[in-house]
Amino acid sequence: MSLDEVKKLMKGTILEIRSDQPRGVTALLREHFDPDSVGLFGDRVHLITERPEDDSKEAEKLISGAGLH
Repeated sequence: MSLDEVKKLMKGTILEIRSDQPRGVTALLREHFDPDSVGLFGDRVHLITERPEDDSKEAEKLISGAGLH
């Protein structure tokens, strides 16, 4: 399967969040977003969304509000 074919299967946009506390960020985001839309990849957290601008702002508020970076 080509990269373009894989992209067509994906619905939404991936927001990549880098953190020195990725497990904490993942747990926090899974409480506030669909848990299936949040994934942990090393030190990066992926949030799949169909509202990237709104959810990016909301995720940023949640993360900083919880004292995470």
